[in-house]
Amino acid sequence: AEATFNLDAIWEQFEANSPQKEALPAATDLRINYLSPSRYAEEGKTGLVLALDAPQPLFSWHIPPPSRARRGVRVNGAKVVVVSDMPGTKSQTVWAGNLTKSEDLFIQYGGPPLEIGTRYCFKVWWQSSSGEWSPPSDDACYEFGLGSGKDGWHPSLWLGDDGMNVVRSSFAVSKEILSKAKRARVYISAGFAQIHLNGEHISQKEILGVGMTRYDKRVYYVAYEVLPLLKSGENVIGLELGQGWRDQYQFKPLWVDGEEGYMSSEREGRRAAFTVRAFRAVIKVLMDDGHWHTLSYTNPKEWLGTKGPVVNDTVFDGETYDSRINDSLAGWRLPNYNDDEEETGKSRWKIVPDISYQNWSKTAKLQAQPIYPMRVQEIRKPVEVTVVGKNHLIIDFGANLVGVCRFLVPKGARGSNFTVRHAEVKVHEPFGVYGSDDDSYLYYWTLRDAKQTDTYIFSGRKEELGTVWKPKFTYHGFRYIEITNWPC
Repeated sequence: AEATFNLDAIWEQFEANSPQKEALPAATDLRINYLSPSRYAEEGKTGLVLALDAPQPLFSWHIPPPSRARRGVRVNGAKVVVVSDMPGTKSQTVWAGNLTKSEDLFIQYGGPPLEIGTRYCFKVWWQSSSGEWSPPSDDACYEFGLGSGKDGWHPSLWLGDDGMNVVRSSFAVSKEILSKAKRARVYISAGFAQIHLNGEHISQKEILGVGMTRYDKRVYYVAYEVLPLLKSGENVIGLELGQGWRDQYQFKPLWVDGEEGYMSSEREGRRAAFTVRAFRAVIKVLMDDGHWHTLSYTNPKEWLGTKGPVVNDTVFDGETYDSRINDSLAGWRLPNYNDDEEETGKSRWKIVPDISYQNWSKTAKLQAQPIYPMRVQEIRKPVEVTVVGKNHLIIDFGANLVGVCRFLVPKGARGSNFTVRHAEVKVHEPFGVYGSDDDSYLYYWTLRDAKQTDTYIFSGRKEELGTVWKPKFTYHGFRYIEITNWPC
């Protein structure tokens, strides 16, 4: 017969333990679909939210070894309880699973359908072979995302234009809504993107963007908590968009059997028709009565775009940044932005077109990203800097690594530039003699077609001196970098 589960009885047994009998350790490291909520932002803080749209998520946990006094204790099984947590209502038990077997590693949710935008928390009790129950674990919480259906994303549209890698939209928030809002979310699918709200970089802990998928089948999205950044009156969301995994040069789609193919690493085949810098977004607030209110969404009437300072970017070839364009866009992430150019008095910003007619957008399913985001793990300083010629440097970081370099911008003439090339080893015999000419310092032949080159173009303005620049939409594998045209 199935064991009954009575929370009150378990608590009574737990509290009745004698002081001499040390309690069993509570379960730790709770995860939902292999993801730990501790890797995401805390409630009330700006940052990435653990949003999942799996209808039957998997729950897992770790049971720490008991103390020396409790050695010999064995696990008989565990119990999972899932509750909903929404403003305006009391926390309700959604599902209490059966007592698991000791060998079960992942427990699948078996309760009623999960609801869009609802927060769910689960906790675990485990039982020893003698029938003793542990104290409850801490809660592990996640939110059910918008899913792939029309209900959560309606009425947003896919927008994009490959001539526009900087886009913005303004929206109004009333004092009444802000006073009653308990949570706020930006749900966004945008490939490689830097996301800003009212001038604040909300995606600053994440680098690059969502993972690679076959875009006519599945497209990932992420969610951010942004309530602390909203204000009454005008608000502005701004996106900087990279090509990312949709780059048609490095990941050229193919036409297969007369139909539009997708995402092949081969360099042959005709190009398929799709917009690389595509994006879709919804901004919602959760009110104190438990309902979600939509503040903004992607539609061509409210989104404007232009060409930004990142004039070229590819995953493997690198990035070119033109600081002269950045100067002309000062303040674009903020409310009350004047988008007229000084020289012409006309706006360089144009309406971002609706691309929902493209075939891939009709078949692709939106899915909450089921993996951890990419984040900076370490900041490493060079171990050696060698001047090998005029304005020519070789820098050694002491170990092979994956990432990008960050620079304090020196003084440079307007329109001049410096370049940074990346490699894993120096030129060595029998492949050459190190330093025999200007192109014999780092060994680039192992990179094949990848250029791994970043370029910075100076604006020449005094405000540029000492600013920080690092590429946003690329990464490199390297130990050494070679800098040319460095103004030193």
